Amino acid sequence: MAMASNLALHSIHLIGVPSGLGGNDPRSGDAPAALLRDHVPRVLRENGVIVSAEILAKPPHLLSSKDNRYRLVAGVCEHLARATARLVASRRFFGVLGGDHSCAIGTWAGVARSTPSLGLIWIDAHLDSHTPATSPSSNPHGMPVAVLLGQGNSNLLEVCGNRPVLEPSRVCLIGVRSYEAAERAFLEHLGVRVYYIDEVIKRGLKAVVKEAVARVAKSVTALGISIDLDALDPQDAPGVALPVTNGLRWAELRGALQEVAKHPALIGVEVTEYTAYRDKNNKTARLVGELLATLARRLA
Repeated sequence: MAMASNLALHSIHLIGVPSGLGGNDPRSGDAPAALLRDHVPRVLRENGVIVSAEILAKPPHLLSSKDNRYRLVAGVCEHLARATARLVASRRFFGVLGGDHSCAIGTWAGVARSTPSLGLIWIDAHLDSHTPATSPSSNPHGMPVAVLLGQGNSNLLEVCGNRPVLEPSRVCLIGVRSYEAAERAFLEHLGVRVYYIDEVIKRGLKAVVKEAVARVAKSVTALGISIDLDALDPQDAPGVALPVTNGLRWAELRGALQEVAKHPALIGVEVTEYTAYRDKNNKTARLVGELLATLARRLA
């Protein structure tokens, strides 16, 4: 039986991760406070969702050494992993609010500690599959998929117990349109299914998401969704760290997520890379609330 079938409907526990240590703009670490201040809790409650929330302790300042940077990011991820492991063990549906996308290492490593098998839908403009050897920037937020698949910096891999958290057949990436050749080669070698934006446009997002869920959620006890807001077109989500044109449209994504919300194994969602100073009239902040509400109203 799918683990999430015992979850209380229409409730969500939000975990804010106030860290931008892994990205190119540390101001992404201000996202949880900005999102939880007003728009996200209000939109959730307007949609009949019971909300509880916590913000993890703010991490130490970024040090100059790259080794220290990975260690600090790993510390943030370990703190988060303990929180998501606890929530999954207690059958509580969760929403993680990053911060930069390196927090995904902690989110899903923690889930894996409390469930036998995990399927993950990764919605992003980027592949996030670099290792320190291939990354032009050395930014950890470009590495979480590789780490979750068992490759990368030793500090980050320790959060995953020095083993792959994900099986290649149980993760799909959707909406990708900005990446380096080394990342693509890495994922192709492992056989990870990537739905690049041209295929999404041709087939329709709803059909792609349906196929991806069927692929990753086969015989799993938990299904998760990780969303970098830059997957969305800047017309709908301007408040992101690395906006990329020709993205997913919110109306279509919301329709696809309504179907995912019905899956009995759905355990949690992660939303990352919100950048308040780039937002316009809180458009992206309200979208985050609507996104979480769509998934929190499970089996509606």
